[in-house]
Amino acid sequence: MRVLIADDDPTCREVLAHVLRESGHDVIVAQNGNEAWGVLQNPQSPRLVFLDWVMPGMEGPEVCHRLRKRKDGNYVYVIMLTSNEGVERLQEAFEAGVNDFVSKMAPVEELEARVSSAHRFFKLYDELASARETIRHLQQYDIVTGLEGRRAVLEALQKEVLRARDRASSLAVALVKVDHFDMINETYGRRAAEQVLREAARCISSSIRPYDVAGRTEDDEFLILVPDFSAEEMVKLAEGIRKTAANEPVRVGGETIAFTASLGVAAACPTKDQDAADFLAPAREALGQACRSHGNRVASASAETVPAA
Repeated sequence: MRVLIADDDPTCREVLAHVLRESGHDVIVAQNGNEAWGVLQNPQSPRLVFLDWVMPGMEGPEVCHRLRKRKDGNYVYVIMLTSNEGVERLQEAFEAGVNDFVSKMAPVEELEARVSSAHRFFKLYDELASARETIRHLQQYDIVTGLEGRRAVLEALQKEVLRARDRASSLAVALVKVDHFDMINETYGRRAAEQVLREAARCISSSIRPYDVAGRTEDDEFLILVPDFSAEEMVKLAEGIRKTAANEPVRVGGETIAFTASLGVAAACPTKDQDAADFLAPAREALGQACRSHGNRVASASAETVPAA
């Protein structure tokens, strides 16, 4: 672990640095609070810091207080080096965000115990950070298909509508519905139905550009956002997805499951009085038209239903 020692006493610095280096730590030293704060501005700065209480420039509690106010960067575990500070001053340091204290006269075993405590803290901290990232990922992405989830793709729709409105540019959308999904689920089971959803997602992902957005909005429905596309271009893209889905059945447990998809598309330059729901409404209406035409169809908000080839 990289460790920063900030102390204006050269003897204390050298002794503590020697102990930590003997334990295998990479040690950086600072002679005062200002120098320590400068080191801590580096994105790769040490996560464990020993701060002397009284130093030229910024004192230890002030350095810690600034650390806790910082919104970015890794969490820094602060151990304050103390002499004979009273209870009230210790309380002041805790309020500044100090994690632990150790006397400058402490034996080597106590120093090592304090460092071990910091190690345990970081192990739990990193596990919690990993869990939070997993939760964030699950909130953003659909666990079955790997595409963006409902909330994320609808937020993306709102942003794209605002962006297209500001730029006076076109935004194309498509709603994709797996035909007869409930029947597939009832006939072949949930595992097979989810495999169909994954194949539909693959058909979508392979058809759009890297910077386009696609997500699952309902159990059997997807939303695609394509900036700077005309209605004609979106119909062509949708027709490609429809054909790919119809021509590539899914195999699950020895069963071959053919499936089709219906798509409703729309493209326009959003008006100032349109929100995301208003902008999506024509594509929703077109999707209903495609489904009512027995499925396996592409319908455009500005054109007749495209018959299946």
